[in-house]
Amino acid sequence: MFAEIKNRSIVGNKVIDWEIATNGITEESTSLMAIYEIKDHLISKVWFIRE
Repeated sequence: MFAEIKNRSIVGNKVIDWEIATNGITEESTSLMAIYEIKDHLISKVWFIRE
């Protein structure tokens, strides 16, 4: 799996990335939003939302 970040926003303790994720075997791609919650300078939670 490979992900290319197309856009990034930071809101409070959340980092929101719009990504294009590509399967390394089938070469299929999908657009998704990844939301990372930051606590004590580390990622504490992650949510993935497919478009």
